[in-house]
Amino acid sequence: MKKLLTIFFIFFINNSYAKSETYPNDIFGIELFKHISNYADINKGKLLEDIPNTYTYSDEDLVNIKRNPLFDYYYIRTNTDFIVHNITSNKSYVERIENFQNNCSIDKFNLIEEFSIYFSTKISDFNFEYYEDEIIKAIYGDTSFDFVNQNNQFQISIYCGYFPDGNEIYSVLFCSLVSREYLLNHVETRWKKIESFDNNYIKFYANKMNSAEL
Repeated sequence: MKKLLTIFFIFFINNSYAKSETYPNDIFGIELFKHISNYADINKGKLLEDIPNTYTYSDEDLVNIKRNPLFDYYYIRTNTDFIVHNITSNKSYVERIENFQNNCSIDKFNLIEEFSIYFSTKISDFNFEYYEDEIIKAIYGDTSFDFVNQNNQFQISIYCGYFPDGNEIYSVLFCSLVSREYLLNHVETRWKKIESFDNNYIKFYANKMNSAEL
């Protein structure tokens, strides 16, 4: 994992803003506030029921982006004017509940360490928050860093989502760059803040969701 993180940051710096005095508004060759036609066929966007007034462009439809071996999948989200407001990459893990080690969280904190070095900040400068999405039945451990670029507010977010699936926990490591507008309209309105949790609670939550489905 450390080797992949090194590759990620060499990639990130060389293709973004290494010599700039501001934080980035782009990642993986995708820039926030650009029109989606730079990265996908405008007609490929999908409207998802739980994210209103937002088009999602899936990995298989994306072009002209700079993929990184650290992640398995990418997507872009736009507003109704097809302007990019969310750039997300992710990596998936599957673990059985009884043997759950939270490999997602291990990789997440390695990535946070690298971001803190790159941003010249302390890990304590990041925001640590926990959420539940009651619609899709998932919980998230989110770590984020807010910044301003050219008078626009952005957030880099590195988080793990935990999705119970029978005897297994499907975990996903997300790395997102989003606008403040997207954060207010589609994260804070959709996810409920909850108390911090550990691996034992993740297993408890998975078993609770399984029992609810019986």
